[in-house]
Amino acid sequence: VYKDKKGQWQIRLGSQLPTTRELALFTKQFSLMIENGIPMLQSLQMLSDQQRKVDFAEIIQKVNRSIEAGSTLTDSLEAYPLVFDQLYVAMVKAGEASGRLDVILKQLVVYIEKAAKLKAQVKSALAYPMIILFVAVGVVALLLVFVVPTFAKQFQESGQELPYLTMLVINMSDFL
Repeated sequence: VYKDKKGQWQIRLGSQLPTTRELALFTKQFSLMIENGIPMLQSLQMLSDQQRKVDFAEIIQKVNRSIEAGSTLTDSLEAYPLVFDQLYVAMVKAGEASGRLDVILKQLVVYIEKAAKLKAQVKSALAYPMIILFVAVGVVALLLVFVVPTFAKQFQESGQELPYLTMLVINMSDFL
């Protein structure tokens, strides 16, 4: 439970870290502001004010305060590895060292967007096998619950000794 920027009470469940798209948008906007000569502290403050996710806005504000206290942007970002990974921080460090932070941030946006696209493709590629696995487990469960008991009665009535695997399947059916 927290108060939002308008002073209204809100309930927040779980973490509100940025998605990959939101991080890419933040990085793109930050690069454009730096490119257009807006001071870094002012840029970060404006970007913090625009965030809908409270946790991400707070992280940006903390980065801003850290820079105001004399830290570099790189050092400030390193404190939040769940948001800014090692590659992100290393690229920002290179941008600070070269004096071309805006260009490096634009390259980061391209990387983040490509990584997000690849992640979505992997999820999409795994969706079909997961559906097939779910259906297969369901079919086997239905067979064990409804079909095998019918055959088990017939086997018991015949009075013959059953093979080990058949007994195993019947026992699993009985268990279910």
